[in-house]
Amino acid sequence: MAAMRACGKAAELTIVGPRNAQSDMLLTPLPGNVRYLPPQSKTTLRQTYEAHDVFVLPSVADAFGFVAVEAMACGLPIIVTENCGVPVPETDWRVPAMDSARLAARILHYADDRARVFTDGERAVAFAAQFDAERYRRTIGALFTHILAG
Repeated sequence: MAAMRACGKAAELTIVGPRNAQSDMLLTPLPGNVRYLPPQSKTTLRQTYEAHDVFVLPSVADAFGFVAVEAMACGLPIIVTENCGVPVPETDWRVPAMDSARLAARILHYADDRARVFTDGERAVAFAAQFDAERYRRTIGALFTHILAG
């Protein structure tokens, strides 16, 4: 929320997911440039991606972040933290975790250069295409085999 406050009217954020007492405590009150949507079906989530310019996953820790790959497949450049295991096309698509100033700067990078949204969105689609279901099955299978082998 600190990053969004720093962005002011230059950017808007849509949060998608379930609400609970903990999230309400962290997100109340919401800044005027932030809105909250309940969990979405796959179809509705795709429409939500298509209605937005950039996907942000500011995880403190996340082993992979499939949702970020889904967003890239839908044409969105992404901003993730260094603690998120999802692969990215360029290292500057990552920001340090818990660094609201760097997160705000990266969001404003897109708000200030709208053409970058489209060029990076095209790169995102091409990059995400390599992460198909077959590759996932091979990779996760190799990981489990490695773990079970000790």
